Amino acid sequence: MKIHVEHTDIPEPELLIRCRDLDEEVLHILSLLKSHSQKICVYNDDKDLSFVSPGEILYADTVDEKTFLYAEHTVYRIPMTLSEFASRYEDVGFLRISKSACINLHRIRHLKSCVGGRIEATMQNQEKIIISRHYSPLLRQQLGL
Repeated sequence: MKIHVEHTDIPEPELLIRCRDLDEEVLHILSLLKSHSQKICVYNDDKDLSFVSPGEILYADTVDEKTFLYAEHTVYRIPMTLSEFASRYEDVGFLRISKSACINLHRIRHLKSCVGGRIEATMQNQEKIIISRHYSPLLRQQLGL
């Protein structure tokens, strides 16, 4: 892949991708770019409203019908269901991994196969998350394994 950066006097940055086909590499780059331009509306412990980039989020889960997003050192609450979150942000790298959890594929450090077809994902903050056997084939497919 060739990368060219051109410095000009234009009002805002412009990115042009030229490719023969939208292969996995190009789709991954587009996903990363989208994840940095989108924002998620979240609540912190003090019920303050703020916005975070999807790239900051490691994973999401649901507890007692409330959906939480986990970043490196912070937990946020969002005003949507896990299904809504997963479908809204799947194009920026989020994948459902169980009935109650969703993971950011861009923040996985490594994967390990477990008994019963499950997969253990170690995230960038060293937290370990189990992908259920039902969702393991989807993970393998998304990662091209």
